[in-house]
Amino acid sequence: MKKKLWIIFFLIITVMAAAAASVYIQFAAVTEGEPIPEYSVNNPALLVIDIQEGLSGSSSWGFYKGYAHQSEELIASVNRTIESAVMSGMTVVYICHEDTNPLVKLVTGSHMVKGKAASAIDKRVKIVSDNIFIKHIMDGFSNEALHKFLTANKINTLYMTGLDAEYCVYRTSLAAEKRGYTVNLIEDAVISSTVENKFNMLKKYKSKGINIIKAEDFKSLSHAVINKN
Repeated sequence: MKKKLWIIFFLIITVMAAAAASVYIQFAAVTEGEPIPEYSVNNPALLVIDIQEGLSGSSSWGFYKGYAHQSEELIASVNRTIESAVMSGMTVVYICHEDTNPLVKLVTGSHMVKGKAASAIDKRVKIVSDNIFIKHIMDGFSNEALHKFLTANKINTLYMTGLDAEYCVYRTSLAAEKRGYTVNLIEDAVISSTVENKFNMLKKYKSKGINIIKAEDFKSLSHAVINKN
């Protein structure tokens, strides 16, 4: 009898592990999409990814506390890049995460779901547009409306900020590259759960052909004349 119980327990654990692995693979997938048209001039946009109350803000908990501890410096840097973008007439886009997968919601206690305070943009972040797109997996381009918006505005260059450099920012950057965007990561306007993780991820970004720049470089670039198509 005891042996049978152990077998049943083992099977349950195996099934649960397989289900969790399957969910993670879907959650971490990088989507495919139509390539952007070729434009005659450079037209950039600033993306602000997942800086939300439940991750970097007052309702952060558990694993996410690592973000909250780094949030003051992060948000100060992001807000400066937003200000620079606005001054130059650059499009600013916000991407927010909301969980819908039942297993993810079970694990996180439905922390980041639609309608909860935790899913709102961190109140310290400057909101300068209503260009807000919701995603349910790591890749921001999984919401097809994002790509449609960017192509409708003839945008071909993206500057990435936010969190996590290891997960959502990275997957969104890879998806953007697949669609033909020129992708730039603003190094001091992104964080990961630890400084070491972020440092290691920067090498991966570079290996994928993603440009790494500083916020000060972005300020100089954004203050240059931006030609619109």
